[in-house]
Amino acid sequence: RRIVQGEDAVAVGYDTGQGQGFQRIMNLSGNHPPNQIRLRHGDSRGHWEGQTLVIETTNFSPKFTYRPVRQGVESGANRTLIERYTRMDAETLEYEVTIEDPTVWVAPWTIRQTLKRQSDQENRIYYEPRCYDGNYGLPAMFIGARMKEQAFASGTGPDPFSQDSTTGGGGAR
Repeated sequence: RRIVQGEDAVAVGYDTGQGQGFQRIMNLSGNHPPNQIRLRHGDSRGHWEGQTLVIETTNFSPKFTYRPVRQGVESGANRTLIERYTRMDAETLEYEVTIEDPTVWVAPWTIRQTLKRQSDQENRIYYEPRCYDGNYGLPAMFIGARMKEQAFASGTGPDPFSQDSTTGGGGAR
């Protein structure tokens, strides 16, 4: 994670593996939008309570469910998240999130995690997200491309460079 604080917003960058991830921007001013405005990941608003950044996220879309344990327990539009980021010392950040959805759970539940600062090397950002390690389909894709080139060279197939591979190879460029 990488956290950047601005004057009226905080941005958190999450690395979800292999250099890919997402960014989340949380406003530190203003109120949540009206209840009828629903967003896939909710609307996040924050404020400071002493040394703790408190983020409340509401207004989740009912079209997007949250499955925290991947066991069919769903939570949607009535979900509220209260996140607390507390700097314990120069190297330690405590993260706590309380999740509530009265239409799903009988009581709110809380997760707490202590995070240690990583070195710049450990927390580096990968700007190129393409990773081919372990991509077992890649050799077959290369073989298929070479076969198309050979068919064109022998006069038995179309020029592969004239084919639109983004639509399955059916259209011309």
